[in-house]
Amino acid sequence: MDHKSPTPRAVTRIVCSDEDIKREITQRLQEAAELDARMISIEVQACLVRLSGSVPDAHTRWAIEQLAENCPGVQEVENHLLVKTFG
Repeated sequence: MDHKSPTPRAVTRIVCSDEDIKREITQRLQEAAELDARMISIEVQACLVRLSGSVPDAHTRWAIEQLAENCPGVQEVENHLLVKTFG
């Protein structure tokens, strides 16, 4: 049996500034009309995103975290969002 070693894959590295990352997350949240992100704060430092504030439900908390994780340049997300019922 002929075993070949796998071909190394090229590593694509996206370099974005913290400001670019924050701008992209903010824009994506504005476009996601189904997510209530009125009461959240986004901080980015060295490609680490920190989410804080309040959201109306656990689904919104998770969806915002996923949205942030999928933005170019993000290496890690700390989700400090609290689920609170707005009234």
